[in-house]
Amino acid sequence: MDIKVIYVHRDDDLASVVEKVLLAKAKNIVLVIFKESEIAKHRINFQILKRESQYAGKEIFVETNSDFIETICQEEGIKLAKDYQDLLESRILPIEKTQVTDIVPPKEEQLDESFEKEPKPSSQNKKEHIIPNQELERLENEETEESLIDFSNKLKIEAQETAENIPIHNQINQKSSLRSSKEIEEVSFDKEIDKTDDFWKMLEKKHANQKNKKDILVESQDTAPQAKKKKEISNFSEEIKEKKQARKWHYLIWGGIIASLTIGFYFAFFVLPRAAIVVNLKKAKKEVGLSLTVSNSIKAIDTKNYIIPGKVLTFERMASKTFIATDYKNVESKASGIIRIYNAYSSAPQVLIATTRFKSSKTGKIFRIPKRIVIPGAKVKSGKIEPSYIDVRVYADKPGESYNIGPDKFSIPGFKGSDKYYGFYAQSFKPMTGGKIGKAKVVSESDIEKAKQAISSELSALLIKEFEEKIPPEYKKIDKNFVLEKKVLQADAQPGAIQDSFSVKADFVLKGIIFKNQDLDTFARKIFSTLEESQNWDIKNINYEFSNQSFDALKNKLTASLKIEYSLVRKIDRQELEKEILGQNSDDVKKILLLRKEINSAKVVFWPFWVNKVPNDPQKLDLRFE
Repeated sequence: MDIKVIYVHRDDDLASVVEKVLLAKAKNIVLVIFKESEIAKHRINFQILKRESQYAGKEIFVETNSDFIETICQEEGIKLAKDYQDLLESRILPIEKTQVTDIVPPKEEQLDESFEKEPKPSSQNKKEHIIPNQELERLENEETEESLIDFSNKLKIEAQETAENIPIHNQINQKSSLRSSKEIEEVSFDKEIDKTDDFWKMLEKKHANQKNKKDILVESQDTAPQAKKKKEISNFSEEIKEKKQARKWHYLIWGGIIASLTIGFYFAFFVLPRAAIVVNLKKAKKEVGLSLTVSNSIKAIDTKNYIIPGKVLTFERMASKTFIATDYKNVESKASGIIRIYNAYSSAPQVLIATTRFKSSKTGKIFRIPKRIVIPGAKVKSGKIEPSYIDVRVYADKPGESYNIGPDKFSIPGFKGSDKYYGFYAQSFKPMTGGKIGKAKVVSESDIEKAKQAISSELSALLIKEFEEKIPPEYKKIDKNFVLEKKVLQADAQPGAIQDSFSVKADFVLKGIIFKNQDLDTFARKIFSTLEESQNWDIKNINYEFSNQSFDALKNKLTASLKIEYSLVRKIDRQELEKEILGQNSDDVKKILLLRKEINSAKVVFWPFWVNKVPNDPQKLDLRFE
């Protein structure tokens, strides 16, 4: 027989026991319940256990040591394991009068006494006096601490005895060694003063020093005239040195002036001379028309088929906007709204038939569901029952504005008088709307069309702006290189709906293709290289004009008519012209430039003003073409 034994602990709540029963794989469950268990305190716990096990398709048997629990099980129709010993093969729990849980640990005072005095066995009570493990550990720790204290006291006594054995003169020497260096210096100074022989020697040395100073003063007075003569000779030699230095500076100044003039002359005639010539070349224009294709499927320019590579960009935007209804008519309408129906009763699903009533707790107004619904069963997570729910639209029982109530809680009158009345309930989070008797606003067809056009224009403008802003600077910007696709565009109300306002939802996608400026310029120059004009003319500037653009979003390909306008200048050999001009004077330069058929006009400038000849150094000639 497939059996699962579940032991119900003292603190286990009902939810955790139900969860163990539901999660068990066996169909026959034996619950071992002691009389101290929490769930044994209320009869309703056994009723719920029976109901949930039946929903789960399981059979429960109770094994207990309590006559009270056995009585409850018999009254509630729950089978006792002892009545099915043959079926269950053996008794799960041997029932005894004395359980382990009946043993009460002794108080601390009693434990201390029992530790000091060993307990004697009694003839009357054969049970042993049990000391908990925690108390034994505490007593062992106390004994250890006492032994440590005794050991430290021993060490102190030994240390005192050792200190008493040190000789007294050694202790005095140790104290004297702690004197500061300042005290030692003072003592040594006093000792030196006490020596009288040294004192008289110091006085004799002082008198000898004073005598030497007087002899030095006499010698300095005798040598004063000789020093005066030496001073006069030194002044004369200094005057001669100053004159020589003045002549030296004179020569240096004139040498500097001559060197500056020489350098200035060199710069003026060999370094500074420069010439600037601006040549205005002959110009022309050339136009080429073709059909250009921009494709996302190629990576290189195809000049033969007029195809350049492109890059596809895609953008999407969604929006929802509320609009006001503008039409009116006389109506009798019922209020409606969304309520959330909860199942906190059972893990089994619950069916509610159409027109099931829901009563408002604040106003007492009745609302009904329009069709049959199924509320999913509750869930048990971490030992707790988690209610399930479903959102349903309900309608007022009668028309009128009085049913336009605010958010509220609802009960199901059909369950009143049963356990389900408190296990199933509902709640609304938004007001009920639409209840009306009389003249009311109605959503017209024109209202819906205007709303769709408004939201379409708004989304289109946002997508086009985003597309243009996201084009990198190295890519070409042209018009109509994208398409707009309407994925969703719908209103939440039908024409004729009795509503003050309605909402329109929209979801638009913009898809476009772009291409690089460099690829277009390279393509245009390759096209020009195939023309006859490329032999005698150079490209100065290129202008592009697009028309008839058409983007295929499925093939990711853009086709457009392209007109290329080339601004051309005549080709000229720069190096050959420079060779002819270098070293020529002003008149010769003008003749050379006028005889050139590529040149339309020219301007020649020399610098500084005294220069009238082109330098021979090409680095000093600034030749430009326009």
